Amino acid sequence: MHIRSGYPLYCAEARNKMSMYPPPYYYNGQWYYVTPYMWYDGKKGGTNYYNWQYLLEQRMGITSDLNFEFSGWYNQNNRNGYIELNIINESSNPITGRLQFVIVEDSIYYSAPNGDLWHNHVARDYLPDPNGEVITVPARGSISRSRNFTIASDWNSDKCKIIAFLQSDNLQPDSTKEIYQGGMIKIREMTAVNEITNPSPKITTISNMEKTKIKLVGEKKGEFTLQIFATDGKIIQTIKDFFVGKEKEISLNLKTKGIYFYKLNFSGKEYQGKIINL
Repeated sequence: MHIRSGYPLYCAEARNKMSMYPPPYYYNGQWYYVTPYMWYDGKKGGTNYYNWQYLLEQRMGITSDLNFEFSGWYNQNNRNGYIELNIINESSNPITGRLQFVIVEDSIYYSAPNGDLWHNHVARDYLPDPNGEVITVPARGSISRSRNFTIASDWNSDKCKIIAFLQSDNLQPDSTKEIYQGGMIKIREMTAVNEITNPSPKITTISNMEKTKIKLVGEKKGEFTLQIFATDGKIIQTIKDFFVGKEKEISLNLKTKGIYFYKLNFSGKEYQGKIINL
């Protein structure tokens, strides 16, 4: 992010986000914000950018209890889109943090005062704002969140992506606010998915150690057939029922933990997806 409003790559939301961290640089009895400076995983990365790659590679080697799954669509004509993130917690403890979505753009040419010509991961827009949303991902369960977004006319949608991360609100020693997990999806990956103007029913997985369930959400009414498959293609369960609208919760007969797939036929359309039984 670029901190001065006079710079063409400036984003006021990104500047506000920076102020949510304490100033990292101490000089002559006072704390300052300085550039260039890197925060990685909520930790101080310092001003020596020759060391940044090493710090990132070290952090990427540490596993997380959370998995991020992205889905959504992007309409190239009106430049509007929708993103949904499903967060899966594989640990036996609930995890609470502040969830943030941000659109960034790569490969922007701009002759900056420091001599840099090409700029990547430039913050363009926070969804809906830099405050994010505090959520709790249940133990051995999952939670979903979605956002609408717009790609501005002067952004290259082929170079844009949406980054999401879940960060602790607790300030630890050395100004650390740990990030539990992060991920991203490129905008062009969502253009291959057609926009569903009436997505009925939508499917949501509810996973836990005792009983795995799915929930159908929508407005239409009608008969449906739901099939659950193992990874080898074997049909585990077939459910035929009637959807009356609003919500319908269905228990699944999954004996073991692992990855499964579903196929839902409803109102002449077919929906497919993945279920993780924790």
